[in-house]
Amino acid sequence: VNDREEHLGKIGEIAESIPGIMAIDLIPYHRLGLVKAEALGGKQKEYERLTDGQKETLLAALVKKTGMPCGWI
Repeated sequence: VNDREEHLGKIGEIAESIPGIMAIDLIPYHRLGLVKAEALGGKQKEYERLTDGQKETLLAALVKKTGMPCGWI
């Protein structure tokens, strides 16, 4: 789970270092893996979902760092 500004900053650095990348799409955390893990006899840690405000703050920081179009899918 990469939900802190420093995580996205590093993702931005990686994206900037690869020629041809023109935009960054982020995928928010979802709980689909919980059911799959349980069906396979395991457990997966459940994380809290980001609020819309938290998502927008992180997105704004990434756009500011990279200058690339960024969005949530």
